[in-house]
Amino acid sequence: MRLPSIHEALAEASRRLEQEGVLHPFWDALLLLCDVTHLDKAILLGHQERLLSFGENQAFALLIARRLAREPLQYIRGKQEFWGRPIEVGPGCLIPRPETEHLVESALCCIKEAESPRVLEVGTGSGCVIAALASERPDGIFFGVDVDEKALEWTRRNTAALPNVRLARCDVNAPCPFRRLDLIVSNPPYITQDEWPELMPEVRDYEPRAALLLEEGDPLKPYRALARWAEASLEPGGHLAAEIGTAQAKRAAALRALSPSLEWQHGTRDLAGHLRVALWRRNNVTG
Repeated sequence: MRLPSIHEALAEASRRLEQEGVLHPFWDALLLLCDVTHLDKAILLGHQERLLSFGENQAFALLIARRLAREPLQYIRGKQEFWGRPIEVGPGCLIPRPETEHLVESALCCIKEAESPRVLEVGTGSGCVIAALASERPDGIFFGVDVDEKALEWTRRNTAALPNVRLARCDVNAPCPFRRLDLIVSNPPYITQDEWPELMPEVRDYEPRAALLLEEGDPLKPYRALARWAEASLEPGGHLAAEIGTAQAKRAAALRALSPSLEWQHGTRDLAGHLRVALWRRNNVTG
C-alpha cells in the first residue's frame, strides 16, 4: 500500500470534512495530524512532501473518522486552550468558548481592589473560569460548585495545581451555603428550546445538555436562582457576573431589574457585538 504524503493526507481529510459540513476542515485536519505525528504545525506545513508512516496513517484515519461523525475536535484532542492555559476536556464536560473569556475579564475587574477576594463560581463545569481567576489572583479563595459530579471530575483535573480552589457538589436551586463573598460568577445554561435544533451537531449531540439547555419556561430562571444566592452570600458592594445568551439579551429590562438587592451595572459585548456578560452590584436593600 502506498502511504500518503503530509500534503496528500491533509488534502484528502480536508475534502472529506468539508463535505460533511465541518466548519474549519483544513484546520481540524492539521491539528489532528499534529497530534498523530507529534510535530508542530509549522514543521508539518514546511515538510509536506514527507510520507506518513503506516502507524501515523492508521491513527490519522481513526481520528478523522471520529471528526466525520461530528465528535468535537476538542474531545478528540482532549484539550482546549482558555485564558492562555490548556484545559482538559472530554465527554460530560462543557467545552470552553473564547467568548467566555469576557466573563473572566469582567470578574477580574470586579475584584481588582479587593484584598484576598472570596469568589464563588456556580456551575463550574470544566473549571476553565475558576482556574483562570485563581491563577490571576493567587491571594484569593475560589469556591467552585456544580450539581453534576461528572463535571466536577473535570474541574478537579483542571484545578489540581491551584491550592486556592475549593470544590463541592451543590445545586443553585437549594439554599446558598456560602457567606461573605466578594463575587459570584457563572455561565449558566441559556440556550432555549427553540434555539436547540439550530446548534451544530458537535454541540447538540455530544456536549452535556444540562450545561447548555434551559428548561421550558422563563429564560431568566437560572439568573433568578443566581440572584437569590447573591442576596444571601454577597457582601455589600460585591458583584454578580453572569454570561448570557440571545434570549436573555432580548430581556434586558428584566435583567436590569433582576432583584431589588442587586443594582444593575452594565452589560459587556463580545467581539461579534452580542451582549455576552451581565453585571450587578449588591446594595444594602434587603428584600
